[in-house]
Amino acid sequence: MADQERCRVERRYLAFFTPWGEEAPTPPNIAAGMLADMVQSVLTEALGAETGIVDMDHLIGASMKHTYHVHLWYAYRFVHNHKFKTPWITGVKEHLADGMKDFFKPDVEGKKSAQSAVSKAKRDLLEKFKKELKEECEKHN
Repeated sequence: MADQERCRVERRYLAFFTPWGEEAPTPPNIAAGMLADMVQSVLTEALGAETGIVDMDHLIGASMKHTYHVHLWYAYRFVHNHKFKTPWITGVKEHLADGMKDFFKPDVEGKKSAQSAVSKAKRDLLEKFKKELKEECEKHN
């Protein structure tokens, strides 16, 4: 694997829920020069503009009329020798599942199950990023 000090992938995630049957909004494009600490706020602000969205912390107590799908927005870029080599790339993983279940109730058990689904999605993305990082780092050596 690439030298961790010289090559790395910087990443941000934001998990959220939509009521059953509603599609996830598309993550916004992020300007190439945007500072890392601003990415999270841009994603959060874009999400706040959507209606019917519930974040992970507020799933418990959300409307009991619905079950919810969990989605994960992500943004990442590659860094080589502390210099940004790519602009932020954004994406979304929709309808995450915990086992075979891809819907969650707005209660404690539902939140735990959704957190498990989000953790698995992050692990899967990290594997994807590692493969891309190896290719990207070879370009800069």
